Amino acid sequence: MSGMVHKRLAGSRRDEHLEHAQLAVRHTLTAMGTGHSRAAFDAGVMAEEGFGATVDLTRAYVAYILGCVARDERAIARVRELCANNNVSAHFFVALGMAYDRGMLTEEVVSGNETLEELREFYLAFEPPGNHP
Repeated sequence: MSGMVHKRLAGSRRDEHLEHAQLAVRHTLTAMGTGHSRAAFDAGVMAEEGFGATVDLTRAYVAYILGCVARDERAIARVRELCANNNVSAHFFVALGMAYDRGMLTEEVVSGNETLEELREFYLAFEPPGNHP
């Protein structure tokens, strides 16, 4: 919550309100670290927009995937948008690999989560045999 307060305070003139932008990022990452279910999406938006930090699309997409693990409907919608028609960017595919390596796409985690099941299936379709169980 306090991350979004600082984001609003920072407004659209980022250079004049950098301190609020950086506080927004810090509070959002803290919330994400404590398991706040909606913080991953907020962190993804900030990384994608370069709000309070440099733009990092791969980090943003990993955050959105983490938001899918938490079943945040905003993250699910953004991930579905990013992989519409199986036309994904290199950053998104790298994020999928990172999510897979970090255990976010194991069978146990994705079971019953349609979005994650589809991401796992998509990722494994491109991995060479022997690189995954």
